[in-house]
Amino acid sequence: MDPTTADHVRWIFARRLDGWSTARIARMLNERRMPVTGVYDPARNPHREGTMWTLRTVAAILANPHYTGRQVWNRQFTDHREAVPGDRRTSLGPARIWNAREDWVNCPERTHPALVSDEDFTAVQEITARATPEDGQQRRTR
Repeated sequence: MDPTTADHVRWIFARRLDGWSTARIARMLNERRMPVTGVYDPARNPHREGTMWTLRTVAAILANPHYTGRQVWNRQFTDHREAVPGDRRTSLGPARIWNAREDWVNCPERTHPALVSDEDFTAVQEITARATPEDGQQRRTR
């Protein structure tokens, strides 16, 4: 049976909780030839053309509170990059910009099945926030 996106997400969170770096997780997904998430639903993921897992993709999954079963709003906004503010004819083209995390709106109730627990999600955020690993060594494991 082929793994699903949900299987990938659970596996990624488990490895991060085991102390793996995001780079090691991406490397292992690629070595195992696990399809990237956009492969499962290309219509919803037209921006994901790549066939390889990247550190950024893994990091984005680990930082996404959506996997706790809650809807999250206001994570990004569209900047139309207008040379003359308010005049869209002078736009340089839209760009998606991330809002500060404290500006995100998290639904307190679960809106869909959780793939990871709140506790695991919080623990992963704490691991990622550490400037230096507890052992003081850089993570360059395979």
